[in-house]
This record gives sequence, C-alpha cells and structure tokens, in this order.
Amino acid sequence: LAGANPISGSDEIVDGVTASTGSVATIFQLVDNKLLRISTTVKKENGERATGTYIPADSPVFKAIVQGQIYKGKAFVVNDWYLTAYAPLRDGGDEIIGAVFVGQLMLAPEVRQFIASTRMNTGYFFAYTDKGDLVVHPSLGSDANIFNLVPAFKDHKDGFIEYAQDGEDKVAYVKYLEKWGLYLAISI
Repeated sequence: LAGANPISGSDEIVDGVTASTGSVATIFQLVDNKLLRISTTVKKENGERATGTYIPADSPVFKAIVQGQIYKGKAFVVNDWYLTAYAPLRDGGDEIIGAVFVGQLMLAPEVRQFIASTRMNTGYFFAYTDKGDLVVHPSLGSDANIFNLVPAFKDHKDGFIEYAQDGEDKVAYVKYLEKWGLYLAISI
C-alpha cells in the first residue's frame, strides 16, 4: 500500500512516471529473498507488462537495495539493457520492503537497428558492455559474452585489434564510450 492505496495490481504510479519522464518505471516488493515486480511499465517480448518477474538475490541491484543503498548503472532489465537507478523502499518502521526503479534504454531501437544492420563488406558492427556482455550483435544474443568468446577484447579499450574467431583471422576497430560503459566495434 501507498498510504491506503494499493500498489500491487495498480499501474497508476508507474504509468505516471513513464508519461511524465519517458523512462520505464517499476515498483518492487521484497519477497522470499527476491525483488518481485508488482507494478511496472517494463514490457516482456510479448508486449505484456513484466509484472511477476523478479530480481534474484545474487544480483548487484538486489545486494545494493537490501543494504539500503541506491544502485545506478547498467542493468539487463527483463529483455534489454538499460541505464538505471534503483532506490530502496522502506515502511514506517524503516525496514526495507522493496524498491523503485526508473530506466532508459541504453540504445534506442533506431540506433540498435542501425548497428545490427550496417555492414562493411563482410564486416559488421556490434556493441558490448564493460563486462563483455553483448548488447547488439548480428548473430549472437545478449546472453553471449565477447570476453569469453574472444579474450583479447577484455583488455582492449580503443583502436584496432587483431584476433582469431572460429579459425578465421579478423580485425576490428573498437571505441569505448566511457559515459555509458559501452564499447562500439566494427569487425572488418
């Protein structure tokens, strides 16, 4: 409840945040050692609200919230990468009972489409986080990690890099976008 008003099952608050800011918003309840989405504007791939999905206890977001801290940074939210802010929610006795979240897509759909579809002969663009998690790649999903696939990328911030992948010699140009913690690369 927010005062006498139910939050669970009501999207009035999160819809208001999204309407006024353009950011997605979520209210979480701390339940069974996870943060459960009880009201959200975040959508699943089928277009339905992601209510009922949760952040597990091993997540850096969860750990920050239960320690009473604000989490700001990149996070994979339901099915995409967002620049995020999460803050703990407390009850009248100052106990943490949940969290609030706002976020913006790291890459707008138009930018994502441009990166995914632009080719340079047989080369292609791709983007990944500073932990190596792929954000955009023409053939690999967001569950892939470039540092695991090609370890040479791990210590390479900017410029050309030569590497082998699947028995083929390749060259890429990498640019680190520090404000976003995101790498943009083109394999050529």
